[in-house]
Amino acid sequence: AYRGGQCAATILNGNYPEAINCYQQFISLDKSSDYLPEAYYRTGISYLALTNYQESEKYLMKALDNPSRYNRHSFELLTYQALAQLYQAQNKYKQSIYYYRKTIKHNNKELSLSYLYYNIGICLMRNGQYPEGKRYLETALESLTTNETDDKLREHIQERLSMPPRTFTVQFGKYQIKDNAINYQKEL
Repeated sequence: AYRGGQCAATILNGNYPEAINCYQQFISLDKSSDYLPEAYYRTGISYLALTNYQESEKYLMKALDNPSRYNRHSFELLTYQALAQLYQAQNKYKQSIYYYRKTIKHNNKELSLSYLYYNIGICLMRNGQYPEGKRYLETALESLTTNETDDKLREHIQERLSMPPRTFTVQFGKYQIKDNAINYQKEL
């Protein structure tokens, strides 16, 4: 039987290793389930939360390769977004931009456009495409509402828009997997 609810609860509690174990057990037991793409997706986002990018990418790609009959559009959309975040976290901006564009294109008011515009704008700027990135940030700013969460994003966007094109910022990251930190250090 599908234990999706039980597995999902471990993600909600932030217990990603347990969620991974739960979904991997399901995957190994039921290769023909209609819920397999969801299990791949949720395993992928659990690995992403643990900054294990290689395993995250592997499972997210499996989710795309095995389309679901149920909620297919929603899981594809969420998988595109997760892949965009995965590549952004690794400073692989071309890949990240590609998946943010797919997410935006296929979004049917399911995800916040302001956050998608903000993230693709940042990736474009970091990829040397400053004018296009700035346009996305301006679009993100225009699409914000007046709630507290959006106020924080508004501040980030306004700060970024006020910086000259060649301004650099420092971003800190915490890695639970030493190899990911070392790989990132090598990129820098």
